Amino acid sequence: MLFSACSKDKLFAAWPKSSFLKVDGKLIRNNYGKGDVVSLKGINLGGWLLREGWMDPIGFDYTNTEQTVDDYTSRKIMTERFGEAATDEMLDRYQKVYIDASDLDVIKSLGLNFVRVPFYWKEVMNTQGKIKQHGFDQIDWVIKESKKRGMYVIIDLHGAPGGHSDGFLTGGQTGSNQLWTNSTFQQWTQTIWETIATRYKGEPAVLGYDLLNEPVASKEGRLTIVDMYDRLYKAVRAIDAGHIIFMGAFYSFDFLCNPTDKGWTNVIYQTHPYGADKRDNEEVQKQFMTGQLEYLKQYRDKWNVPVYAGEFNLWNHYNLWETWMNTLTTENIMWSSWTYKNADCSLINSWGIYFCNDSAKPDIRRDTKEEIIKKWQLFKSSYYKKNEALYNVIKKCAAK
Repeated sequence: MLFSACSKDKLFAAWPKSSFLKVDGKLIRNNYGKGDVVSLKGINLGGWLLREGWMDPIGFDYTNTEQTVDDYTSRKIMTERFGEAATDEMLDRYQKVYIDASDLDVIKSLGLNFVRVPFYWKEVMNTQGKIKQHGFDQIDWVIKESKKRGMYVIIDLHGAPGGHSDGFLTGGQTGSNQLWTNSTFQQWTQTIWETIATRYKGEPAVLGYDLLNEPVASKEGRLTIVDMYDRLYKAVRAIDAGHIIFMGAFYSFDFLCNPTDKGWTNVIYQTHPYGADKRDNEEVQKQFMTGQLEYLKQYRDKWNVPVYAGEFNLWNHYNLWETWMNTLTTENIMWSSWTYKNADCSLINSWGIYFCNDSAKPDIRRDTKEEIIKKWQLFKSSYYKKNEALYNVIKKCAAK
């Protein structure tokens, strides 16, 4: 294991407090919001602490058909076979291969200054709702290593207990959206954020807390997205008054409100602009991009709040990537592409700096523990192809 709670002081030792970022109107400044404007440009570490079978080696379930599984099901199958402790150990082995220090070196070489780290709730909490003793080892590690390279970290709860995203695979549990109707899952989610706020309070390398990725409230419940955000905001603020809090405008800003209506301060509103339809049509993608730029600026100015393009992809239209990222930077809108690496081999998709890995994924029902770990070793970034065109355009834009 990498770090335990007792090593917290060592983790927090390196950066001057003037590096601490806070919101100032529509801008983000260092020195607790009183210093210079900071231009934030980053990338997501998707597939690392929350796995999605379409993009990473989560494994297959061969019970009926060769079908990828979600993070929840994968962990459940492995726990039933090997036990919870062994499953955590196996995932630790996977995580140390999937993202390592050399990957952060690549991100630094791009000129980027932060990473967004999506994680699944089961990474930090067991199935009884208790925080794991070593549940924050990987998040501690990425903060420490990013800090060495002068980069910030956004901690992103990508998949909450019970699911919170209308059953999307991206939330870790396909077909489940129980957070909005289950009081136990709501309390567990609050506990996770209270633990994070306690652990990282005062840490300047933590850019902020992304409370829920792409939330979609259940039609069966009474809670709205604003209700849930307000509960988590208050829980965090009771412990940590300093860090930026990120809230997702998903599907649109209509699902949020003017932050002053709720008394929210030091918050950033986030969108994930994906023009998935007709991704091969450059003119369609250009129109989509132009509309999203105006949309972000509209609500930034209307509500006097910083906005953030937290995930996006403009496929293989690299001239549009350049226009998009440069315009965001000019407008002081922070951005992070999705994602750093992806096993998909499609030439149009451009999902990652590293792409296309056709190594065999494990059969999590029939492979031995050793066989699963061995197959995962082939998903180190050096086994992928490098998307030079995407690398170069991001590097060019990060230098602006």
